[in-house]
Amino acid sequence: MRKVSLIALAILWGGWLALPVAAQEAAKTAPAPASTVPTIDQSLEWQSVFNPKISPDGKRVIYEVQKTNWEENAFERNLWIGEVATGETHALTTAKKSSSNPEWSPDGKWIAFLSDRPGQIPQTPEGKKQLYVISAGGGEAQQLTKVENDVSDFDWAPDSKRIAFSMTDPEPKALKNSASTIFRGRRMARASRSARRKIRI
Repeated sequence: MRKVSLIALAILWGGWLALPVAAQEAAKTAPAPASTVPTIDQSLEWQSVFNPKISPDGKRVIYEVQKTNWEENAFERNLWIGEVATGETHALTTAKKSSSNPEWSPDGKWIAFLSDRPGQIPQTPEGKKQLYVISAGGGEAQQLTKVENDVSDFDWAPDSKRIAFSMTDPEPKALKNSASTIFRGRRMARASRSARRKIRI
């Protein structure tokens, strides 16, 4: 009986020793798990969302989507609009360069924004942020300003027919030669030299 027990004990002890060894061998032969850490390029490819603004009626949201433009070595933003009830989204702007700082008109029919895209108005200074408006239903955006320096801020009038905007004044000569522009058949008054200006839509 004692001899049988010793044999059984030896077998069990050998089995316990074999288990760690087998586990080690399996660990050596198992393929390494794929890395979940993104590369720098993958990180730069991610699209980011900024600056959501809810429409006056609460049914839609306008927001900025940023992506990498590898050719220009820059981050660019375009405007997207989403339906609150259905979750459906679509791009509102797709022009070169960036479109940002969207603001709903009080009546919810228009969206004003800033963009450094190539200007529609002749002799628009290249790379300067100008003020644009676009229908909330889509279509082509209309350039409202042609200023020497970036438009830095703007605000809709309560009647949705005018927009006040601010900028750094250009040199007097550039201001003197600044042209009036046309939006939807209505002449917009050329601004005076004050830093706070108004345009009529």
